Amino acid sequence: MKVTLLAADLGELTRIGATVGQAFARGSAAVGSRPTHQRPTETSGTEAALQELVHLYADAYAQMRYVEFAYATKARTYEQSKGRYDAVDNALFDIRRTIVPDLRTRLGQVRAREEALVREVEMRGLAAEAIGPIVPPERAQETSVRPGEGPARRRPIPALPPPRPSFVARLRRRRG
Repeated sequence: MKVTLLAADLGELTRIGATVGQAFARGSAAVGSRPTHQRPTETSGTEAALQELVHLYADAYAQMRYVEFAYATKARTYEQSKGRYDAVDNALFDIRRTIVPDLRTRLGQVRAREEALVREVEMRGLAAEAIGPIVPPERAQETSVRPGEGPARRRPIPALPPPRPSFVARLRRRRG
């Protein structure tokens, strides 16, 4: 069996005078006898309750150490993955910010030209639906501008209300 330790864990074992083998043997023996529940079930103030709390604390501590171990051994991979995700996210943001608005504008122009042509065809007495291909509704694209794609329109911040008179000024006004 392969056992991997962090340098911090190895230093801790050295400080208490235990070897890796001793720590492994003690830990594997304790795993078989520990409770499998998350909250204490024994009556408080008894020896069984104390042992149960020791096991529950050790289990919680071991889980935290496992999280630390996983982070320490996977931090570089997480950072690489985060970097790739951020790069893709930034590229998509740039595309949405720069290319998509132009495409939507062009689509609007094409649709306006299409409407003009349909009117012209109908003025000549022909059925426009019979002339060109029909785009099924499930394939049609929505042309509305989505947040982040167009120019940013911020609502103006309303003016602050006039300052209230101080407490003393209000008292003077009442007496006054």
